[in-house]
Amino acid sequence: MLQGWTVVGHLAFFPVTLDRQDAGWYGLAPGSVSPAHQRRGSGSALIRDGLACLRAPGAQDCVVRGDPLYNRRFGV
Repeated sequence: MLQGWTVVGHLAFFPVTLDRQDAGWYGLAPGSVSPAHQRRGSGSALIRDGLACLRAPGAQDCVVRGDPLYNRRFGV
């Protein structure tokens, strides 16, 4: 149990296979940010940090289902 912490939002990444082969790609599942923290950059920070964590060990790329105008600014 954590005390003094607040969950602001979440993201989930999952491996994507192409023809049943691991190609180093990942999918970004829909994420969320609590209403009290929306429109403050929390979602953008989660996506930027999450993508950085994927790229560090050598992920090839990430696909996402969502609003193209929103996600374009992250290069996905």
